[in-house]
Amino acid sequence: MTPARDVRPGPPAGPPAVPERPSPAEDGDAAMAVRAVVALACHGDDAPGALARALRLLATVGRAAEARRLLDIAVRPGPGAVAESRRVLELARGLRGADGHGLSAVVPDRASAVRDACRPDHEGPDRAAPDRPRRSPADGPLWTWLVRALVAVDHFDEAEAVLTALGEEADRFGEDWSASLWHGHRAELMAAAGRLEEARAEAESSLRLAERSSSAHAVPARLVLARISTQCDDLATASEQLRRVEHMVPRVPAADRTRLDWALAQFHAASGRPAMMVRTLIDAEVRTSPDPLLFAEAHTAAATLVRQARQAGLGAEAEQAAAFARHIAERNPGVRSLRGGAEHAEGVLRDDATALHRAAELHRLAGRPLAAGNALEDAARVERGTGDGSRAVQLLESALDLYLDCGATRDTARAQKKLRRLGVHHVRRLGAGRPKSGWESLTSAELRVVRAIVDGRTNREAASVLFLSPHTVDSHLRRVFSKLDINSRVELTRHFFAHEAPVPAGAARSGSTS
Repeated sequence: MTPARDVRPGPPAGPPAVPERPSPAEDGDAAMAVRAVVALACHGDDAPGALARALRLLATVGRAAEARRLLDIAVRPGPGAVAESRRVLELARGLRGADGHGLSAVVPDRASAVRDACRPDHEGPDRAAPDRPRRSPADGPLWTWLVRALVAVDHFDEAEAVLTALGEEADRFGEDWSASLWHGHRAELMAAAGRLEEARAEAESSLRLAERSSSAHAVPARLVLARISTQCDDLATASEQLRRVEHMVPRVPAADRTRLDWALAQFHAASGRPAMMVRTLIDAEVRTSPDPLLFAEAHTAAATLVRQARQAGLGAEAEQAAAFARHIAERNPGVRSLRGGAEHAEGVLRDDATALHRAAELHRLAGRPLAAGNALEDAARVERGTGDGSRAVQLLESALDLYLDCGATRDTARAQKKLRRLGVHHVRRLGAGRPKSGWESLTSAELRVVRAIVDGRTNREAASVLFLSPHTVDSHLRRVFSKLDINSRVELTRHFFAHEAPVPAGAARSGSTS
């Protein structure tokens, strides 16, 4: 838990001193951060808007230092800068009013310097040498903050583009690059988008690679695994992953401790301990409150806290959770999922079906199916309370469809149980009829990998075609070989032709991987 504090960040602290001789780790972090911003700038016309929303979010949750360092890179002279006048103005507009940190005011000044530096007659010695981004080892590499912020403001495609670009050039950064950390953040992205099976595969890849780097680099992956295991009703695995992370808390970055608190709270909720769940994050009596980053990244956190607090009779904590979510949403206008999180918390707090319907729609538009399903499920409870059982059934069935698509076992079972109580006896089941082994046990994600491999591709080639990492492809193949009880690709090909029609050459190259 984090000591009590006003959710509004204070004035920005002065910039830390820049070391005269940066360490190799700082050089690697700077290079990775620059590459991340360049990848975002090259992604599309909305790059300035995506960057502005990401930086604004960081500033409003007390991470203004990281926001300023990323802004330094974005408006520097050189390739990948967003220093063209139109883009600078768009970036400045997006940052206006970012909780008083003055980020928007910085942009025109930096842009003027950029224009001066890029003039043909400029003779300054630093024409092509941007300021080195200052590193904050305690909170992790700077590129991770850009990825986290992009995911938090619903720019999943942009976050994916940044991660892809970093992965393609990983070898350039030698020991300063951690593939384990990269897979952990990609797992977080997949989980946020409700792609739990892919998130698990990425997290498992991270853990296999963790032996080659700092064990702290595996923390994001362990926390993703803990949350997915909780969602899939595997509390034993969740407990083991949480135990491992708690054991190394002194070495865990502060930002990851916020995620650890959330994972622990979810575990307590799943274990039937609502009061403990709430007090892991908020306790009005001893004046403890969560890091605002929690409500920026975990968009169902406030609603879950309100729900659990009401169950435990903790009214003050329920009100605080809703207020936190509302505060973050108000300071980040235009981010659908943050508005959805605030509406969701308010709807649970006030039993307001209208707010819950708005929350579900906002989460759906933001590409967060699990959050949308949670809001629909809460709306069904309120509708049932008003006596509209048929409407409650419709909402629960919609939530169930989302849970089934995501593979969220615990959420699925809960929605099924509620439907049966409402007299719906033919309820869809997760993986209904799917055996534990054999060809019919393979999931859609595993089958996509199998088809690419049978088409003659290496793991790396399959990864490129499917927009996955080679380690994720390897994770899927390990599971396929285990389910089929085979040890070679030759045996895999035999199974494929025995159960499916041959895939025409090149078909996998043009197919969708979503």
